[in-house]
Amino acid sequence: MPYITLPFWDSLGWNIRNFGPLYIPKKDDTIHFDEKNVRIYRKYIEWELGHKIIWDSLGFRNPDGSPIDCHVMRQNYYFMCGDNAPNSLDSRFWGLVPEEFIVGRVIFVY
Repeated sequence: MPYITLPFWDSLGWNIRNFGPLYIPKKDDTIHFDEKNVRIYRKYIEWELGHKIIWDSLGFRNPDGSPIDCHVMRQNYYFMCGDNAPNSLDSRFWGLVPEEFIVGRVIFVY
């Protein structure tokens, strides 16, 4: 059985061999909140906001109780993929990488 992958939500049916489709957000993209988008992008949005998103019967809210229905991304994100799909612990497991975490430049593509 293939490993379940991010966002670790069985309803998507994503696994190591059948992953996505996944939109990779870039700076100034608006992510509208619905169950699917919040499950996929929540950790990135919370990281950018610096606080948790409350998700309950009242909908999506900030910690102060104010409602939120979307988020404008503040950074570019990248999907990092290994060359051996079944044995690569890559973005399918640990998620997207914010641009500020990338410290090198590609000098050669083989």
